[in-house]
Amino acid sequence: QTLLRFELHGPAEQAFNREVLERLVRDDLTGLYTRRKFELELEGVVEQAGREDVPMCLLVLDIDGLKAVNDAHGHLAGARVIAETGRTIARTLPPSAFACRYGGDEFAVGLPRTDALGGHALALAIVRAVDAQRIAHEGHDLSVRISAGLAVMPKDATDPVELFRIADEALFRAKKKGGCQVETR
Repeated sequence: QTLLRFELHGPAEQAFNREVLERLVRDDLTGLYTRRKFELELEGVVEQAGREDVPMCLLVLDIDGLKAVNDAHGHLAGARVIAETGRTIARTLPPSAFACRYGGDEFAVGLPRTDALGGHALALAIVRAVDAQRIAHEGHDLSVRISAGLAVMPKDATDPVELFRIADEALFRAKKKGGCQVETR
């Protein structure tokens, strides 16, 4: 009742398989992880942090003012802003961190082995980098800001869903205070 299948793949097939896998885990617009890949990575990092009794941070970020860009310059400009913001986030991350475009203009960043101070410092670095970016689009210089919410394991939560909820609530507070800032619990 068991069927075994063996295949030999040459370099072309191996390259094709790598490309297919990469497209399954990367967001086309930003190059960051897809939400599903991020959630799988986050589960593993949370489990490892609990097992090793080390901290980890989760950042949830949202672009401030994207609606104004869309209204003034169109949705292609808005997509360009999202793409460039994703690339700016990626350039700001340390090698151990991982990030995704979580939804429309919302991003998430996982920071293994990072405490609240380290997470807050990185969140501020992202906020400053996004604030400094200027995006050329059809003769216009576009700029946006970003807000961030931060949650830390184990202080704030010990499971990925609760960690995200707390970081998301902190993000909401940052946006309510005018944006372009980092909030924690």
